[in-house]
Amino acid sequence: NPTTIYGGKWECNTQVNGIQILGATHITIDHINMRNFLLYGIQSTSTSAIYIYFSWIGSHYQYTANYTSSVGISVTSSDNSFIGVRVFGAWTGFDLQGGGDTLINCHALWSSSDSTEYDTSVGFYLHGIHNLIKCYSDGYATAFKTTGDTEYLTDCWCQWWSGLTGKQVAME
Repeated sequence: NPTTIYGGKWECNTQVNGIQILGATHITIDHINMRNFLLYGIQSTSTSAIYIYFSWIGSHYQYTANYTSSVGISVTSSDNSFIGVRVFGAWTGFDLQGGGDTLINCHALWSSSDSTEYDTSVGFYLHGIHNLIKCYSDGYATAFKTTGDTEYLTDCWCQWWSGLTGKQVAME
């Protein structure tokens, strides 16, 4: 049966994970505001698709952006949908390990002025084939990183504004 998590503010109080989905099917997450996770905002190792709409997955930089393993959204399944999702303060914004995902109007926002390991930060890390429409990476050292598969990016862009120097790459 489908499961829906709708609305609300999720204060993770620096717990390791905000939402962890293990083995569930057809999960919808809609209109949530999550903050202060340490490792994963949303992590899904489910084999079924998840759908995330109009949500803010973030953290204050003092907890997350200095933690180089933190990921806003990490999914291993395929055929997921993300619409209007904002990730803030994670070292990697989106880590999509399956394939066939569609992202529309998604935004990965870098939030730290710490340059210690800035060159390893990634806005969108894409494994497999994905379809991104009007998505943007804001301030990450690498905006879009792929594993060599074909990616479809339509009207996507990136920008750097933090004043940090070093690596600044649109597509790797």
